[in-house]
Amino acid sequence: MNPDRQHLSVLSLLHYVHGGLLLLGSLAPMFFMGIGIFFLVAPPVVPSPRPNQPPGPDPAAMFAMIGGMYTAMGVLGVLYCWLLAAASIAAGRWLGRYRGWKSCNVVGGITCFDIPIGTVLGIFTILVLQRPTVKAMFAAVERGEPMPEYL
Repeated sequence: MNPDRQHLSVLSLLHYVHGGLLLLGSLAPMFFMGIGIFFLVAPPVVPSPRPNQPPGPDPAAMFAMIGGMYTAMGVLGVLYCWLLAAASIAAGRWLGRYRGWKSCNVVGGITCFDIPIGTVLGIFTILVLQRPTVKAMFAAVERGEPMPEYL
């Protein structure tokens, strides 16, 4: 088997695995979202104030603020994980079919921000896609031509 085809096949599989890991990793932000929702709906238990003590901040407002922050961060984390997982799974599909050369490069670059696994995967994706023979493979498939034997 041609080494370029083999490398693209391995990269395709690794992008699928990376997408699955991101979907699994989205459970952590969901936990924070649950904590935030708990803070938003649970009434705060506050001890009665002592005499001659200045009034402090409103506990209900503090709970609402903390709950809102936890919920917002959880929602953003889940969206980030889901969007990056969808992009990684799509790139795996494109790499396996030799389509979307530019899109695979973009996803490889974005994947580099997912430290540490995504960084390694993104760098290798970009390096493999920059080979002239790989570019020729993608171009031949995009034009609908039969792939030359040496590719």
